[in-house]
Amino acid sequence: MNLPLVQLANANALDSDELRAIRYAFAHACAERVRYQLEQPRAVELLDVLRDYVAGHVDDVALQAANEAAQALANQHRGSPSIDGSQIAQAH
Repeated sequence: MNLPLVQLANANALDSDELRAIRYAFAHACAERVRYQLEQPRAVELLDVLRDYVAGHVDDVALQAANEAAQALANQHRGSPSIDGSQIAQAH
């Protein structure tokens, strides 16, 4: 995250428990904007867990499990064959 965003987050106490729901809703909205670029079906499934969490359909335990699975999946990703990702951008 860049410094102005960190300062904005800190100034508005975005890490507080009271704003947790807003943080997750914002994270989901951001991830949905790039959903079409997700290459792994499992990544889409895990994003759907976040959607369901924001909607109140799954609990913290399910979200934590999805978080751990997403981290493991991200660590296994081979990366883009295009250094700057331009091939992905051109495809859409």
